[in-house]
Amino acid sequence: MTTTDPQARAASASSPAPAGTAPDAAYGQEHAHGHAQEHSRGPAPAHTAPARRSAVSAVRKVGERAAQGADSSLSPVTTELGVEHELRILQLLACTRVATPHQLHTWLTPTATDTSTVRRHLRSMASAGLVAANEERRPNIWFLTAAGLAEARRAGLAEHRTTDVTGEHVAASPAYAHALAVTAAAVAFSRNLRPDTSVGTAFGEVADWEVEVAHPLGSAGLLIPDAVLHLRYAEVPHAFVEVDRATMSLGRLVTKVAAYDRYRTHARPAGPRTPARAAGLPDWWTRYPRAAGRDRFPPLLIVLDGKNRDVLGTRAADLLKGAATLRGIRHRQFAVGVAALADVQEHGALSAVWSVPLGPDEPVRLADLIRQTRAHGG
Repeated sequence: MTTTDPQARAASASSPAPAGTAPDAAYGQEHAHGHAQEHSRGPAPAHTAPARRSAVSAVRKVGERAAQGADSSLSPVTTELGVEHELRILQLLACTRVATPHQLHTWLTPTATDTSTVRRHLRSMASAGLVAANEERRPNIWFLTAAGLAEARRAGLAEHRTTDVTGEHVAASPAYAHALAVTAAAVAFSRNLRPDTSVGTAFGEVADWEVEVAHPLGSAGLLIPDAVLHLRYAEVPHAFVEVDRATMSLGRLVTKVAAYDRYRTHARPAGPRTPARAAGLPDWWTRYPRAAGRDRFPPLLIVLDGKNRDVLGTRAADLLKGAATLRGIRHRQFAVGVAALADVQEHGALSAVWSVPLGPDEPVRLADLIRQTRAHGG
């Protein structure tokens, strides 16, 4: 799978927090902006009803402002057609590809007593040909149609990328449960559970998520994170995310963590597509210049799900023990945190839910996890 460098998008976003800003204060800010998303070449949508021009026009207006960094809350436009919610549904499905009504409800209308509001919007958008559902799954899995993804692009919520993997493909594949877990993580990370205080719990926005981005490892092939977060925070402009449902062996999971440590030092080879200034430098320095400017490799956040708490606790301990043998972690040039999805959902991504290799026995806050990383030294 190929990808484009997301930094041109990051550069056009509003300026990051000042370098001296305390991490907790910076992370507590709420942001929403567009990032490059998957380009659909899927079949024509099942619904052929024309899109409602008034709603689509309003969605486009808000999306363009968000993409320019002028509207971080996406709240000014609300109409009887529910444009704000429909915009956000486009945004979530463009970024994560699939979601259930309950996931959309948790993100959009957490104070509502049921999913009826979200389902009403989904039906309305389906009648306009923007979304569709795989009804063979229980619960139904919703995704953008080709027309919906095109509208998300026009709204400034997605950019053109080329891939054969669409939300429709994911919803029909055996990997749908893992994809829904990634969506659940995106929702959990982006929710601020204490909105009435100055202490935030949200780590970025759903718009910060970009799923399955390929990173070269030379002769070792490709490293494909479940997601990469492109953030506005000076302390951590990017983060890698892996969602583990305990469906792969522990050895394979540790091997994937080791692949991140290998990528940390993987240099771009000289060649016609590599600028002379980039040859011999770690690939991530060119791909993520904001992280390179701070000389800090992006942290890896591993979210565990799919088993009971005791099983996940044992898996986390074994995973941390294996990760502690990696060179980058031993030298604190590579930060890794492990947390149960249920804990992130209950307490927020910024809270003390992250267990770390070679660290204290008790979980730490995300800010403390990130502060442990030293300057890159190869």
